[in-house]
Amino acid sequence: MSRYSLLATLLTLICLVALGAFACRVGSNDSFFLYCVLFSAMLIISLFYVPLEIEADPERLTIIRAFARKHIPIKDIVEIRMCAPEIPTFRMMGSGGFMGHWGWFRSKNLGKYFAYFGRSSDCIFIRLRDDRRYMISCGEPHEMVAYVRSHMADQATNPSGEE
Repeated sequence: MSRYSLLATLLTLICLVALGAFACRVGSNDSFFLYCVLFSAMLIISLFYVPLEIEADPERLTIIRAFARKHIPIKDIVEIRMCAPEIPTFRMMGSGGFMGHWGWFRSKNLGKYFAYFGRSSDCIFIRLRDDRRYMISCGEPHEMVAYVRSHMADQATNPSGEE
């Protein structure tokens, strides 16, 4: 995760905890209960999408999240490349720094894509056959792109998977 995302996450959590303490002290029990419900919902939704790790094997790319995994079959990938997110990018739904960048984004050149990244300098753009698009990041992005491309080439020359 980038320093910006880490700072945004910490500041947001500090502000929300302070707001909760204030609501507990000044507000009614109902307002504090509502605050706790909204705070919990925000954290659960964030944890559902926040990317923790990216793995790849010869068959698929896997985005590991706190509560789920997103699998992208390598056979469905038609384009993969290093690509920093464009500025300006319109965030349609998601987070632009709290627990990383995740959610639906739109930019002029890339179109609509789903983001799962923490550090914008390490972003990988992926386009699938059905035109779904993703922006992800990992610790070794150049190696990940090379690995996936090599398996895309293997599947193109041997689509049935036989040796």
